[in-house]
Amino acid sequence: MKRIALVTGAASGIGKECVRALREDGLIVAETDRHGSDYVMDVTDEAAVEATFDRVEAELGRIGVLVT
Repeated sequence: MKRIALVTGAASGIGKECVRALREDGLIVAETDRHGSDYVMDVTDEAAVEATFDRVEAELGRIGVLVT
């Protein structure tokens, strides 16, 4: 069974390293950030967060891990 993770702030720094580590552990990772990621999302915009979660779940499956 595939495991899905969503990481915010994934374009750089700690978020980018979290993406690397999760993928190394075999997870499918949805990278989110305000710029330059698979899924562009502003975490201060509730509607954008909900829309992004819906999109990720429609495209990849149920999110089981959240890294913020």
